[in-house]
Amino acid sequence: MSFAAETTIAVPSGATQIGQLRAADLVLGAGLDLQWQQYAVKSAESALGEFSMIFLALSNGQKIIAAPGQFFLTPDRALKPCRELRNGDLLIGGGRQSITVLTISAGKYHGEVCEIATAAESAVDGHLIEANGVVAADYELQAERQEA
Repeated sequence: MSFAAETTIAVPSGATQIGQLRAADLVLGAGLDLQWQQYAVKSAESALGEFSMIFLALSNGQKIIAAPGQFFLTPDRALKPCRELRNGDLLIGGGRQSITVLTISAGKYHGEVCEIATAAESAVDGHLIEANGVVAADYELQAERQEA
């Protein structure tokens, strides 16, 4: 699972918590060019329980609780797994701005975690989403990168 259920995902009308998204809902997705377009959600999964997660505090004022294998986009257009991020690392925001990781810690999260995948047909284009203001891989792209 990718994110805590409260994580907001960019949608055409603004933002919606990932835990509220269902198959066929529309989200904004992009490729490495960050040209945002509407994509339907192909799958939306969630689970309740205790999970090993990474807790990030960001310079945009947001916090993210994400799975260790969740990928985020860096300024060099690389996808970096959450477990490899360090204090001071830069991520890319949905508006192409740099966002600094202020603090990062690993721990147990008790609650609902969710993942979504868009219906985009290409390998990368449409599979980048904006989560709490930063660009991250959807579940399909994340799973593909973890297998590689």
